[in-house]
Amino acid sequence: MKKIEIRESFEDLGKIEKIYTRGAGLYQVAFITYKDANSISYFNEQWSYHINKDIVRVLPEQGGTGYNLKEVMTQCKGKTCFIPAVMIRGKYQRCRYAYIHFSSREDLMAARQMNIEFKKGNAGARKLYWSKEENRICNICGLR
Repeated sequence: MKKIEIRESFEDLGKIEKIYTRGAGLYQVAFITYKDANSISYFNEQWSYHINKDIVRVLPEQGGTGYNLKEVMTQCKGKTCFIPAVMIRGKYQRCRYAYIHFSSREDLMAARQMNIEFKKGNAGARKLYWSKEENRICNICGLR
């Protein structure tokens, strides 16, 4: 698939600031940055998009940093924050979940009752979901 075809299709959602493509085995990967962050709102619920007669998978932005969670840590009285990393195609990438430790069980229980939203870069606000360590969650979206 040609880069121009990808650009033309995804520009239906908004003006593209930059686009980068690369091969990944039998597939092709495109990294698209829109001028307006609201252009990606379509992908909050729908993780695929059409390019001509093909349907392609679209994954939300991966990873985050402890810095992204600085305000969350203050709100919930977290004492430490650890974001694990996994090896994907020869590169380490941060997971979409974090381990937050508290100084007391009371702080933990209070934090689990909080409704916390946070922002990452130009993206809209995201809701924080609390989960117990033993629960299985998706490594792509971070949900149970």
